[in-house]
Amino acid sequence: MRFFLLILIVFNSCENSVEVAQYKNFVKLQGQNDHSGIIVKILELNQFSITDSMGYFELPDLADGKYSLEIKYPYFKTHKEEINFEKGHQANYINIELKRLFQFWIEPKDTSISLSDYSNQEPIYLNFFRQYRNNLSDSPIILKRTLAPSNIVSLLPDNNIWPFVTNEDNRHEFCYEMYGWFGSNDLIIDENEIIQPHNISSVEFSLYISNKDCIKEGKYLIYSAPSDQFNYPEYFEAAYFWNDSLPYPQPYNQLNKTLQRKLQLFEPSIIHFTK
Repeated sequence: MRFFLLILIVFNSCENSVEVAQYKNFVKLQGQNDHSGIIVKILELNQFSITDSMGYFELPDLADGKYSLEIKYPYFKTHKEEINFEKGHQANYINIELKRLFQFWIEPKDTSISLSDYSNQEPIYLNFFRQYRNNLSDSPIILKRTLAPSNIVSLLPDNNIWPFVTNEDNRHEFCYEMYGWFGSNDLIIDENEIIQPHNISSVEFSLYISNKDCIKEGKYLIYSAPSDQFNYPEYFEAAYFWNDSLPYPQPYNQLNKTLQRKLQLFEPSIIHFTK
């Protein structure tokens, strides 16, 4: 009996070792719990892989040789690394952490809005928010905008499933236009914003809600951050790139959507909608 148990223990240990060995390439984001959406690009081939929430990614089978990787995610320092393929296999593996460049937060951090203060068709304007950004690095950071908007805003329920919900209340299509990251790139603005090292700057922003029929009671998170379409077009360039509507939904860019999971990065404000 003891011999039989020993065999099982050894077998399970080997099985776990094989399972762990399969996961070899990792990229993490400094100070984050979710590491999804990081681009790992093979420059010579113009191909890229995307990390999952743990930071794991796979590379395709490549011909033997040396390749250059560019690893990037908005608001973190881009990293470059070389990999080698020998005899059809990846010879060295990636296990790095991207350094955080920005700290964001919004004031007020917590507020309440009573829907009873508004008539049924009256728009709700929330004009009292200010988004702060701090350059954590020792060098100036240049944000390059070739398209509008320069500052992105998001309003999401705390459960973070909007707008992929059924329309039991028969709400208008326009109710869904202001939820989630939103914006269009039909306006050329071509501007640069330079944020000096260890310098805290801020911008005011507002939210417009068509009327109170578009809002259910509950807890919502408000995100805000500067965009950078030039350095990160994969995240910031797409027609109505954070928009959706009921009859004709625009698919979310999955890279954009990963930004909403970075709570430690954006420190979203909380708004409570009450009766």
